[in-house]
Amino acid sequence: MKRNRKFIVFLLLITMLATGCLGGGSKSPTTYTVSGQVTDANGEGVANVTIVASSSATATTDVDGKWTLTGLKNAVTLTPFKEAEEENAEWVFQPKSIDVAEAKENFNFTAHLVVTHGLGEEVEIDNTSGVVNYQGGISLDLAAVPVPEGTTVKVEPVDTKEVPDLEEELKVAGPVLSIEFSDPELDFSNGVTLTFPVNEEANEDNLGIFHHTSQGWMYEPSTIENGQIKATVKSFSLYGVFEATKLVPPTTYKEQGIVSKGETIELAHTQGSEIYYGADPTLWPEGFSLYEEPFTMTDDVLTFYAVAVAPGKINSEFVKFEFQTPEYALKDSIDLAKKTVKGVSELSELPIEVLPHIEILGTFFEDLETEIDLETPTNHLANTLMPFMAGLFLEEPNHHYVMNYWFEIEGEPTPIEGEEGYATWIVTMPLDNEEVINLTFKTDQLELLSEILFEIQAITEGDFFPLSGPQGDLNFFFESEYSGSYGAYTVDGYISVLGPTIDSTDLILDITDLWIYASIKVDGYETVLDGHLRPEFMDEFPFIAGLSFDGRIDLGDVEFVGSLEIGDVEVLEIEPFILPKALRIDGYLDILGLFKVSVGQIDVEVDAVEKPVDPWSPDETYAAIEIKTISVKNAGYHAPQHGIEIAINSLQFDLSKVATNKEKAIFELDTKINIGKYNLELATSGDAIVELDEDEIIKGANVNLSDLSLAQFGYPTISGKASMKVDVPYNRAPVVDSKFDLVTDEGIKIDFVVKSEHYSVISTGNLTTLDGEKLGTISYNSDPDAQYDDYAVIIDYIDGVKDRIVLIPELP
Repeated sequence: MKRNRKFIVFLLLITMLATGCLGGGSKSPTTYTVSGQVTDANGEGVANVTIVASSSATATTDVDGKWTLTGLKNAVTLTPFKEAEEENAEWVFQPKSIDVAEAKENFNFTAHLVVTHGLGEEVEIDNTSGVVNYQGGISLDLAAVPVPEGTTVKVEPVDTKEVPDLEEELKVAGPVLSIEFSDPELDFSNGVTLTFPVNEEANEDNLGIFHHTSQGWMYEPSTIENGQIKATVKSFSLYGVFEATKLVPPTTYKEQGIVSKGETIELAHTQGSEIYYGADPTLWPEGFSLYEEPFTMTDDVLTFYAVAVAPGKINSEFVKFEFQTPEYALKDSIDLAKKTVKGVSELSELPIEVLPHIEILGTFFEDLETEIDLETPTNHLANTLMPFMAGLFLEEPNHHYVMNYWFEIEGEPTPIEGEEGYATWIVTMPLDNEEVINLTFKTDQLELLSEILFEIQAITEGDFFPLSGPQGDLNFFFESEYSGSYGAYTVDGYISVLGPTIDSTDLILDITDLWIYASIKVDGYETVLDGHLRPEFMDEFPFIAGLSFDGRIDLGDVEFVGSLEIGDVEVLEIEPFILPKALRIDGYLDILGLFKVSVGQIDVEVDAVEKPVDPWSPDETYAAIEIKTISVKNAGYHAPQHGIEIAINSLQFDLSKVATNKEKAIFELDTKINIGKYNLELATSGDAIVELDEDEIIKGANVNLSDLSLAQFGYPTISGKASMKVDVPYNRAPVVDSKFDLVTDEGIKIDFVVKSEHYSVISTGNLTTLDGEKLGTISYNSDPDAQYDDYAVIIDYIDGVKDRIVLIPELP
C-alpha cells in the first residue's frame, strides 16, 4: 500500500507540472511517437518500468525493457520510475530524465537497484563497490579510497538551527550532514565524491557544497546535474549545501603579456578574499600556495593559475596568467631573423670547393689579356684581312688606314697546270709602312670572279660600272703568307658565295649569303673561322651596313659557337672607321674545355659623338661612343665539375640624357646562381641619374632599386627596395649614402643605412617584425680608429645572441 501511494503521488506531481500545457483552444498540434529501452548495468532489459511523459502519458517496459509512447504533442520530459520490492532499496536511473520534441527511437535508460540506508545508521562500507547510498538521494562514493573490511561510516543530519558559524551570506539549500568514519586513519587523498539533493527553489548559479573548517565554511568545487550537486572532498567533518556569493576572479596591476626581467607582478585582492596560485587547477587544492607577496620576473616565461577564496563564499573561477619577456615573446620571430641572417652569411663566404676553379679562371684571363695585345700579329692580321674579306675596317692604334686603294689586282689570272678550269689571281694589299700582303685566289669561276674584283676596284677608285656578268655559285680558295714587321703568319681557306646572290644594278655589290672557312696561323697558334656570313651594304657607300654570322670561331683555348649580328653600322666622318650601333650574340664560349660561357642574346645600341680633347682646345675633337641601350638575355656561365651555374635571364640598360649634364639609366636584372649547394635567384629593376660637371666629369649619382628580390634555397626570400646617393667631391673620396628597406617572406623586416666617407664605412640598422617589434640591430664600422670585428657586419639580437656576416672572407 505504501508503494502504490508513493507511485500515485509521483504521477500526480508529473501531471500537475504539465497542466500549463493542456489549456487553450487552438488547433491540436501533430502528434509523434518515441520509443526506447531500459537496461541494467549488464545490458539486460528491466521490465515494469513506467516511463512518464510530462503530458501525463505513460508507458511500461516489457520483459525486454522496451517501451513506446504515442500521441505526444509538443515538447515533453520523459522520466522513468520503478518501485523497488526490497526494503531499504530503490531504483536509480541514468539519465534521470530526457527532453524530447520529435519522433525518435532509442531513447534509452540504465537502471540501478541500489540499497539505501537511513541517515543516522552506522553502515558498513562495501569495499567492492565503495558506494554508500542513503534515502533522499544522498550518497558517498569511496571507490578510489582503500577501505579495510569492516570499516563503517555514519552520516547524520544537522538541524539548520544548530549549524555552527552560519553567516548571513550563507543560505541552506540542501542537507547539512555530519560524516564520521570508524577508522580515523583512512587515506582520502584520492578523493571521496559526495552527492546531495538540492532544494527545488535554490538558485543553481550560486550553489555549492561547503566544508566546515577552523576558518569557517569553505567552498568545495561543485557540479550540479539533474537536481543533484556533487563535490570530491579529501577530509571530513560537517558538509552542507548552501547558496552563497561567488567571488570575483583575481586580477593583476600589470597587464598580462610582455614583462621585462626584474619587473614585479602584483595580484589584486577582491572582496577580502585570499588568493592561491598554482600550475594545474584540476589538482586543487594540491599544488596551490597562498599568495603573500608580488612575483618577480626572473625567467623568460611566468605562467600560473590563481583563484580567490574566502569563508562563506563560492570560490572564483580559476584565472590563467601568462607573462613573457620581450625576447621570449619574439622567440619565433628572432629564430626567423637568425635564419635569414644565416642565409646571407653563407652567401658572403665563398665555398672552399670553388676556390681552385676561381684561381684557374683568373690565371687564364690574365694570360689571355697578356696574349691579346693590340700590337700582336693576331690583332694586326684581323685588322688587315677583315676589310677585304668582310668589308669591315677596324682602326689599329697609330695606324690609320685610308679608305681608297685597299688592294690592287695584279695582271691576268694564271691557269693552273693539271687543274682544268682553275686559275689563280694575285691581289696585293699595301700597308702603311710600304709593306704589302699578297693574297692568292684559286677558282673555276674566273669570269664571275674577275667581274666582282673589277667592280670592287672600280668602286674603291670612285668609278661605278653596273655588274652584268653571269649569276651563280662562286667557290674560291685563298692563301697568303706574311713575314715582316708585324710578325709571321699564314692564311688559307675558302669562300663559297651561294647564288644567285650578286646584284649590283644599284652600283652596289650585295652579297647576301656567303660561307667562309679560314685558317689563320700566327707563330704556331691557329684561329679557325667556319660559318655563314651575311653582309648588308650601305646605300651610299661601299661599306657594310650590317653583318650576320652563324658558325664557330676557334681560337684554340677559346671556341665560340653561335651567331653574331652587327646592325645599324654608321660611318664616322671624324675618323675613318665604321661603328656598329647594334650587336647581337647568341651562343657560347668553350674555355679550355673546363667551362662554358653562354653569351646569350646581347643587344647593344650606341651613338658616336664628337667631343673636344680639352675645354681649352674646342677645335680638337675625338670620336666618343655613347651607349644608349644594352640588353642581355639567356646568358650564363656553366662549370659542372665545380658545381657552378650562373644564368642571366635578362639584364637591360636604357640610358638617355634627361637634362644638361644629367644622364639617366633604367635597368632590370633577373638571374639565377648555383654554386655547389647554394641556389640563388636575384631580380631587381631600378634607375640611376648621373650628374656631370662642365667637363662631363661625374659629380654624383642617385640610384634607386625597386622590385629587389633575393631568394636562396632553404632560406627566406628577401625582397624590397634600396636607394643610394653618391657625391664625388673634387680630389676626394666619394661620399655614399645608401638606404635599404627589405622584408622576408617569413615576416622579418630588415632596414639599414650605409654611409661611406673618407675611406670609412659605417652601417646601422634594425631587424623587426612587420608590426615593428625590434628583434636585433645591424652594425658595421670600418673606421680605422674604431673597433670592428674582422670586416664583418654584426647582428645583435635582443636575446643576447650575435651573428656575423663576413665581408672579406679569409682565403686558404
